[in-house]
Amino acid sequence: MFSLATTAITVCNVHHFSLSKRPCEISNKNANITRLKTARSVWSNLHVRRRYPSGPTRGPRQRLCYAFWNLPTPPLPPGLPDLSGDVIASAATFTLQQILRSHKLVETTVDCTVPGLLQGGIEGVVISGKAWCSPKRLTCHELQFEVGKVQIDTAALLTRQTVILAKPSSGRANVALTEKDFGNFLDHPLMQVAVQRAPLRFEKTGDVHIRNGKLCFTAICRRDSVEYEVQMYASGGDGSTKNVNTTLMVKAKPTSADQMPDTSKEEAFAETVKSFFTDLTIDLSGAEIRYQSMRVEESSGSKPGLIHMSLKLFVRQFPSLNIANRI
Repeated sequence: MFSLATTAITVCNVHHFSLSKRPCEISNKNANITRLKTARSVWSNLHVRRRYPSGPTRGPRQRLCYAFWNLPTPPLPPGLPDLSGDVIASAATFTLQQILRSHKLVETTVDCTVPGLLQGGIEGVVISGKAWCSPKRLTCHELQFEVGKVQIDTAALLTRQTVILAKPSSGRANVALTEKDFGNFLDHPLMQVAVQRAPLRFEKTGDVHIRNGKLCFTAICRRDSVEYEVQMYASGGDGSTKNVNTTLMVKAKPTSADQMPDTSKEEAFAETVKSFFTDLTIDLSGAEIRYQSMRVEESSGSKPGLIHMSLKLFVRQFPSLNIANRI
């Protein structure tokens, strides 16, 4: 889910140059022909320099082209709304809907203006969703991702179709997972890669449940192959998903009745599990997500029990659109 959200932010930036089509006049010495082309056509068919001299360049193929960002941007007429953010949001939403295996809600909000887009700037992006399922069955009951101001290299975007950030951008994410969602997370290939060098591993049993305000699942210690039932819950703070002061608490007990109780080993493994999740960083081709806080909500009536997690988001560069193959 995290990678889909960052992919959508990529789409928000990739589509922005198509919103500002400005005619460019082209003079050719071999024929007195004047044609009007959009900025995209100019970039795909002509060799364009960042800066242009006042007259035609000297050489066998003299031509003069004005890049659309070197021309002044006319202000919007009074009373006319700037819909550039809505257009980009629609494109990002459509792309996400095509990538996801299934979903109930995909919603994108983009804060930007036409003048800002011409300078490669977007003020912020918010992506919300419900009941997401990725191609490799990473699922999420509900989510919201927020990324602040982003500045990109417009020339690199137009010439190489690559999104390069002028500086890294940070954000946050709030996700709500059901018991089944958390089980899918533990079984997902991204998590399996993360535990390869860890002193623990997770069984693909799907045995995840919420009990007495605690998230319970099974983990195995690699050192002695003992299977433990792990209980995770939050202690302290106000219980809010945005509260970063909650302390993650972990308890572990052997699942086998034949296993002799050993308090020191149980406490040591519980600390291992806690360190694994609090230090866990998943790199999605330039976009990193990291644990911040959590709380557990019991089921109530028809509403399922939920694990609310707050995550830190740090974007060094935007992932490519083929990231769907990984999630």
